Amino acid sequence: MKQKINKKLDKDEIHIYILRISDANFSLTNNKILNKKELSRANKFAFDKDKKTYIVAHILLRTVLSQYLSVQLSKLCFKNNKYGKPEQTNFSKEEIYFNISHTQNFACCAVSHHPMIGIDVECINNYDLYSKDTGNYLNKKEVQDIDIMQASGRPVRFFTYWTLRESFVKAMGEGLSLLSKPLYFSLGGDNQSITFFSEASLTDAKNWKFIVLKTVDNFYAISVAVKSSEKSRTIFSVYNVKKSSETNDVVCLAKTDNSSLILDGKDVNINI
Repeated sequence: MKQKINKKLDKDEIHIYILRISDANFSLTNNKILNKKELSRANKFAFDKDKKTYIVAHILLRTVLSQYLSVQLSKLCFKNNKYGKPEQTNFSKEEIYFNISHTQNFACCAVSHHPMIGIDVECINNYDLYSKDTGNYLNKKEVQDIDIMQASGRPVRFFTYWTLRESFVKAMGEGLSLLSKPLYFSLGGDNQSITFFSEASLTDAKNWKFIVLKTVDNFYAISVAVKSSEKSRTIFSVYNVKKSSETNDVVCLAKTDNSSLILDGKDVNINI
């Protein structure tokens, strides 16, 4: 059963919205709620499918934020920090932060009370494009972990690490140069617990919570990163948008020990 967006966002809760672009009832002319900057960016895409993905992703973001902030979709205002991370600048009783990601036929966004929030989605089928040069994208310890795996498990593991790193960088909001810093992730245990390592000069690793999701068709990997109190337990709640079936569209691949996941097949009613 579809439900409205849950606008109640607790202090240590992260709301994640996922959408397959093909499930959206959308045409390229349905873009009046985007601002000039967004439309200009959309028009730079060479292919209509990429343009549609960008527009739908930003309509999803506006629709979600408008519910939390009680602001009309077209009236939402944004700014970018000096590294390009977007922030909303609308008056609200509560501080609301977000991050957005999209790739081939998939869009997602995360909403939080914590300013350091990041999300990344990647298409697992693109592994062949990177498999010969994994060391250019990952830490050597992460590469070693992939190398000892059977070939069939390498694509998912590669994009687990990739999206974890990207979500952290996006949460920090200091640009892609962070990817070259001494940081890495380790996956272990039956429940694939995530351990994060970084130099103290970069960030306090103990304060970070991560979760990795995978779509049930094994096509997309999604990671979310948030910096919060070390002692608090972060709850990640996943909401499917325009879900075409009653089953969960994603499963959990890995998470930090001080995190919980609410994944019960929720389907929110958003007109896109």
